[in-house]
Amino acid sequence: MDEEVLRDVVTLLHPDPDVEGFPDPERAAVLLAQARQRRKDAETEMRAAGLDVAGTEPVLVALADRREVIAEAKDQMHMLIAYSRGPAPSPGRHTLDELAEHSGLSPTSVRRFAGDDRATAGVRDVLARHHGGGDPEVDAMRAIVQASAQDRQDVMTAVLEGLPAPARTRVRGWASDRFGAGSR
Repeated sequence: MDEEVLRDVVTLLHPDPDVEGFPDPERAAVLLAQARQRRKDAETEMRAAGLDVAGTEPVLVALADRREVIAEAKDQMHMLIAYSRGPAPSPGRHTLDELAEHSGLSPTSVRRFAGDDRATAGVRDVLARHHGGGDPEVDAMRAIVQASAQDRQDVMTAVLEGLPAPARTRVRGWASDRFGAGSR
């Protein structure tokens, strides 16, 4: 591995902030120290990821890593939009226009994400796991998934009975997408 290339890559990913003329010299020193630490940490992570093996290219590894970061950020935006338009309590709910403006997405994209029942179910699942409580809609989906193919229709009928109409519709649609038209 070329040490100069590795140093250049971590410098490009974590450059020193422009502190020239900064009004608070102590704050400027802190910002510079944070940038140096981020470069040191990034270099350590890249080495730990195998960049000290001959033949690895730091630029390509850094690009692949940035691609993963972008994909993760997109997934998180999708979940936040689904949360805001779905299970969020009223202070966390926002209009499609607000979400579009702050996410940088078109209103059409926001509407598509906000109406994605699978994303809303994913949000409910994450929150239920985090809060330790069960979400009836997610519990219904789990029961359907865990049922054998022969018992799936009976299990689905039983779990749907206990859900309110909007949740019942979402779970039916999800099951149809996942298991085929016969799941309705």
